Amino acid sequence: MVLYFAALGIVWCVVWLAAALVLGGVPDWLRAHSREKWHRWSVAGVVARIAAHERIILAVAAIWFAGIYVLGYAPTMKAIRAGKLTRAEPIIDFYVPVQWLTDESALREPLLNWANDWGLRDQFASESDSRRRAHYWGNVPPAIYACGWSGVGLAFVFGPAWIIRYVVLRRLWGKLPARPGVV
Repeated sequence: MVLYFAALGIVWCVVWLAAALVLGGVPDWLRAHSREKWHRWSVAGVVARIAAHERIILAVAAIWFAGIYVLGYAPTMKAIRAGKLTRAEPIIDFYVPVQWLTDESALREPLLNWANDWGLRDQFASESDSRRRAHYWGNVPPAIYACGWSGVGLAFVFGPAWIIRYVVLRRLWGKLPARPGVV
């Protein structure tokens, strides 16, 4: 279970850092300083070199996060059913967009095949069918419900990303040597 939470933490950190780049990129003073002072293979040097390509980073991070998020549903449900994760209700709510993909999109069969690898295909298919019959989403269209949860997810991405960006830039600014004409 520790590995699961470590992987989840890494996913969130990557997403927050990519979102922080979207919120403003790397300032010119940091980019110039990275070339002068930081070793190429130090953490700061690697981050500065990667950050120079912020649009590519965003696209790669978005695709990577979306894939990990969707593929994480089956192993998470297996852990919940095995009793390894407590407080399952918020975790299941977190995966509502994946449930919608399973119920209403062309990804139904690939997602059920992935669930089959975890021994959950029959359960996922029956839960999906019961959601479709019982109008699990209430009187709200499933797409709107999934978009609402996706919006909440974006808030949880960009909120911490803004804080990370602010804190990191303040800390790095304090470590730079004093330069004339820069306040």
